[in-house]
Amino acid sequence: MNVIKRINDIIYIFEKFILCGTVIGMFIVLVLNVFARHVFNGGISWAEEVGSMLITILCFIGLSYATRTGTHITMSALVDRVPEEKKKPVILVLNILGMIGMVLIAFLAIKYELAIFRTGRCSPSLMIPLYIPYFSVPLGFILSAFQYFILLLMNFRSKENIYFIDEMDFGDADDAELEEFVEEVMEG
Repeated sequence: MNVIKRINDIIYIFEKFILCGTVIGMFIVLVLNVFARHVFNGGISWAEEVGSMLITILCFIGLSYATRTGTHITMSALVDRVPEEKKKPVILVLNILGMIGMVLIAFLAIKYELAIFRTGRCSPSLMIPLYIPYFSVPLGFILSAFQYFILLLMNFRSKENIYFIDEMDFGDADDAELEEFVEEVMEG
């Protein structure tokens, strides 16, 4: 099994675990808060704080998952209007721009994350250091950039095929060209 596929599979499992965990966590905490408000006439003091942290994690790890599955913003309207012989260069440029954009935003998010860490900001009720849930911001952008990188390599390598972001799943690849590409990347 090659390294790129293994890394991509691990990231995919991580994304699904985090996304499922945050949705379930938000459901439990927020439903308990509503229950406490109506039954005991007082909500849970930290419920909205935890819900806010979980939604932050959900959004930014979800960014990576959305990029992987092709539900993230794409430029398909632009690509559809380009003549067939010019689609490949346009796709390559869009892959590069998507990857660079994600890396730049990740860099800014890391700077923000470090500022939060240095100031020692904590959540008001639970006193959780805010750099912990906000770590998902740069992580989500870095993982999304990795997905664009994989897509860029696939499109750069393939002579005939054009891969779009929702077609880059390594898991079900019966395409001999894709498998050959992955093996070649791993060897060289």
